[in-house]
Amino acid sequence: MLLVYEMCHSSGSACEPPSTPECFKRRIEDTFFICEWSTKTNNPNVTFDIHIGEKKFNTSKTTCSILQEVIIIYHPVDIWVEARVGNSSCVSTNRSVVLSRIVKSEAPQNIGMSWSKNNLKLNWTAAGYPVLCEVLFRRSDYLTWENVRPIVSPKHLTLTNLSKDSVYLLQVRCRYNGPKKDLVSLWSDWRRRILHTLNSSYQFIRAIFLLLFQCNVNQKYFLWQTNYESVSVTDLTDYVRYLFFEHKRADGKPQTVKMCFFYQKEGVPRKEPQDLTSLTETKTSANLSWKEIPSADQRGFLTHYTLSLCNCMFSHISISSECRNISASVTEHYVENLLPGGKYDIVLAGVTRAGKGPEATVTISTLPEDSWMHDFNPYQPESGVRN
Repeated sequence: MLLVYEMCHSSGSACEPPSTPECFKRRIEDTFFICEWSTKTNNPNVTFDIHIGEKKFNTSKTTCSILQEVIIIYHPVDIWVEARVGNSSCVSTNRSVVLSRIVKSEAPQNIGMSWSKNNLKLNWTAAGYPVLCEVLFRRSDYLTWENVRPIVSPKHLTLTNLSKDSVYLLQVRCRYNGPKKDLVSLWSDWRRRILHTLNSSYQFIRAIFLLLFQCNVNQKYFLWQTNYESVSVTDLTDYVRYLFFEHKRADGKPQTVKMCFFYQKEGVPRKEPQDLTSLTETKTSANLSWKEIPSADQRGFLTHYTLSLCNCMFSHISISSECRNISASVTEHYVENLLPGGKYDIVLAGVTRAGKGPEATVTISTLPEDSWMHDFNPYQPESGVRN
């Protein structure tokens, strides 16, 4: 068995064209659009201009939130992305769209599984409106995916006649399937899971290889070979994430039967969520964005984020505060029901089972009651200055 981990680095400054962007609402009633695209470059200094008709918005990320009041949404507009790296620039292909008609669901959440005989029952949480979902699955040693759509309920499915003692890869995605037939409904991103089915009989196992991969820059490995169903592992470090592989050889054929992350001991995060910022602000709302805590600094599995919101300065009104929990799988959050002309302190922290980590803070100011929305200029991430 030979495992090779290869890292590639390009020192050139050539610009890689981004993919054609998609712009959409998550919910029909939302007042902002999300635009997203992909890029092959790993240069940390790349910036992007997302063009929507005559409007241009700058960001250092591959996603951008834009208020519907500042763009044309009821007539066709061309959208495209321009990438800049140093003195080089390149553009994606463009696409003509009517933005008001486009919705894209969130990826399915909370995928649950239960195993009975050779059948797997799946359930998940989808968007709060009618959806159509589909499941792709295959054995890890197969190349072809099988596609299944639920018949009775859009959020439940049973896969039958699966093989025991195998590893399956599962993907679930959904899209809007409600009464508004004039909408262009994009598929959500895939939500992926790995399933390991166990056979209670191990009499054919001749050798089991256990591989631990320490998930940090040191890339430390541990390897054991055993004929037993358990093995004692020593010299592991607390608060470090490990990737565990179990390989077995049955009848001369190697097979991966288990793969998972684990910690010997979990602690609180060592760092705060990165680059907390407000992408857009209106009179009564703001769209917050951040980058996840680096995996080496999480020191445990994130269960959720805590977000506290404090109205720290508003004339003639008492100071108020609010706390809420946010899913660990998201890096954006839309805050509503704010007061016009208010100033708010936002505090965000990651939480593991061991407790809460350091806090990231940002102060936002909602637009005053008498402001005009067409005077709004989007946030400029690379400069931190609002024009």
